[in-house]
Amino acid sequence: MLSVRAVDRESDWKAFQHVPRTVYRNDPRWIPEIAIDLEPLLIHPSAGWRRRADTQAFVAWKGTIPVGRIVVIEDHRQNRRNDESVALFGFYESIADDDVAFGLFDAAAEWARHRSLTDLRGPVNPSMEYGAGFLVGAGGRSPLIGMPYNPAYYAEQVGRWGMTKVKELHSYRALGSPSSWLASDRAVLDRGRRRATVRFRAIRLDRFEQEVESVRQIYNAAFDGFWGFTPLDADEFRQLANGFRPILDPELAVFAEIDGRPIGFLMAIPDVNQALAMAARFRNGVIRNLVTLWHWKGPRRRRVISHVRVDMLMLEPDYIGTGIAYLLLAELVDRIRNRGYASLEGAPVLEGADWIRPLRGMVEVDRVYRVYGRSLEDR
Repeated sequence: MLSVRAVDRESDWKAFQHVPRTVYRNDPRWIPEIAIDLEPLLIHPSAGWRRRADTQAFVAWKGTIPVGRIVVIEDHRQNRRNDESVALFGFYESIADDDVAFGLFDAAAEWARHRSLTDLRGPVNPSMEYGAGFLVGAGGRSPLIGMPYNPAYYAEQVGRWGMTKVKELHSYRALGSPSSWLASDRAVLDRGRRRATVRFRAIRLDRFEQEVESVRQIYNAAFDGFWGFTPLDADEFRQLANGFRPILDPELAVFAEIDGRPIGFLMAIPDVNQALAMAARFRNGVIRNLVTLWHWKGPRRRRVISHVRVDMLMLEPDYIGTGIAYLLLAELVDRIRNRGYASLEGAPVLEGADWIRPLRGMVEVDRVYRVYGRSLEDR
């Protein structure tokens, strides 16, 4: 017998966290998400998250077995900013059973209507900064670090419940070998570097909190007006950054500075999912955890991790159109190549993003992440 119950006890959270193992038990490519800590977001929310949003988690049960889950979110800051009354849903997982899926969506919709919210949209986990969208049409591969992964049938479930596409986020894979990346623009880039007043440097881990605050200020200025953007408080951004710190290659987290002041930032995250997938596939006793892996140096590490995810190209608005963004990208590409990584993928990129156009012919869409929504006033 199916039941959907609100999560309000410690034992409920244990069931909530167990659901993915039920859903993916026969999927050899699934890797548990390592960059999102549920504790400060959902179980015992941080002060910053409590100020921003109210949430409610639900678990679907078949008898005594948890077979599905969902979190519904009222993001007050985003609704005020966009003059909307939207309920977001996230952390969705379900077995291939429409009764389970529909029961979860119905519970989320009922909670939203009770709060006079008019639309349901997602997935976001639990906000755009942590990841959004269902992966569609990219089976057969392990997930990209920090990006969603799910069974193909999720898109069918939301469609049958009545949701339609709201927006897409894309990942772009660089074409060719590392030696060919931006090669056709090399002369132009060299001239631009000689003439530019901008300088580039790697993030300093010995002053990590100050560096993160610099990134946050650039982030809030750069993405103001973007679809789905909400400014982040200091503790929220620090929480997000701490999730990636253990897997960061500091040489690939790059500031652009003018007169010693950070005005831009771009980073590449080593795709440690490659190593985790190898460990799971071969029961490798050496790669037991990320701590062990990250103490490997240089070539030894990159024999296991050859792929990076490029993320967070950001520039203060006053410097848009100056060519600095392209110089920053070129600087990072050179660092990726010089450190021996063999492939790169940029994600997430909002569909139709202007800045990707100069790279046409150098990159191609590799994965698609789709955000869905529907009105709650017609059901």
